[in-house]
Amino acid sequence: MPARLSRLANRAAETLAIRTGWAKHRFRSSTGQFRVLAYHGLVPDELADRPWVPPHYVTVSQFERQMNLLAGLGSGTVHPLGEVVNRCQGGGTMDQPVVCLTFDDGFGDNVSLALPMLRQYGFLASFFLTTGYMGEDRLLANDRIRLLRQVQRSGRLEGPLSPFMQAVLAHPGFHKQHNHVLLESEIEPLWSTNMEKIDPAAVRSLRMMSWEDAGCLRDAGMEIGAHTINHVILGREDLETRQREITRSVAEVDARLGLDRVPFSYPNGLAGDFGPDDVSCLQALNVPYAVTELPGCNTPSTSVWGLRRHCVGLHTSEDVFLAQVCGLRDRRLSVPERTIG
Repeated sequence: MPARLSRLANRAAETLAIRTGWAKHRFRSSTGQFRVLAYHGLVPDELADRPWVPPHYVTVSQFERQMNLLAGLGSGTVHPLGEVVNRCQGGGTMDQPVVCLTFDDGFGDNVSLALPMLRQYGFLASFFLTTGYMGEDRLLANDRIRLLRQVQRSGRLEGPLSPFMQAVLAHPGFHKQHNHVLLESEIEPLWSTNMEKIDPAAVRSLRMMSWEDAGCLRDAGMEIGAHTINHVILGREDLETRQREITRSVAEVDARLGLDRVPFSYPNGLAGDFGPDDVSCLQALNVPYAVTELPGCNTPSTSVWGLRRHCVGLHTSEDVFLAQVCGLRDRRLSVPERTIG
């Protein structure tokens, strides 16, 4: 009960700060800080109630409202993350608070739905691509698992279920504890047997972009980065696999799009999902920075190999969004600094 009361009190305080305008005042006074928002995909509003929609997606109208809220914080609020990192590393200062937009995974809707709105507001963002899935019909492992779980709940799942897959379908997050080869060997046979039962709208919405799409993002001034080949959680893999996933994904983004320095995003990006060996690999590749999913704000002293981000999802209300952007949750959600490079 005390924890629940504390959460309610915090939310009430956030709402009061937003309604009175104190949140914006706090934001405008936080010079020298920059906050990074982590998006994944967008879903049309008419599909928002489908059970397969990932919680880390946002609806089109939700995204538009959030971009409008950022615009309301003042001109010059949104800056490309690479530009901000370069300024900080060069000893420059920021004379106003900054927000940076990022997108993980490389979903096709980033181009069809997010790009037009970014252009409308004049915002530039960073997109981190899972290179092994670019232009492919196959979906990310975690999306296939979510869709198979829906088929199972409907009572239509066919095929033998190993004890491992029973655990994967029964316990969300269980699959994140295991390496990519094991996951694919278990998921793919069940997926092949049941893929015809999947809502076609889900397959369309969760499909990845092509390299031509990525070129459109680049040509629109967006920053493009790497997110491994197979969306592996690096901390679950052996050293050879970790280095291969990083090196080849960075190299392919460079080769395909003609980029000099390719930034990186750690899949899942929480404590234990990456470490010093991964940072050493990134440094050897001349990668300019790497982003995590550890919450909190960044300053010029934050390690460029562990930049923090606030994740935005389907259940992020406007008040929560403003609380994240304005720094009302910095202390409550902060994670202790880790030695990562």
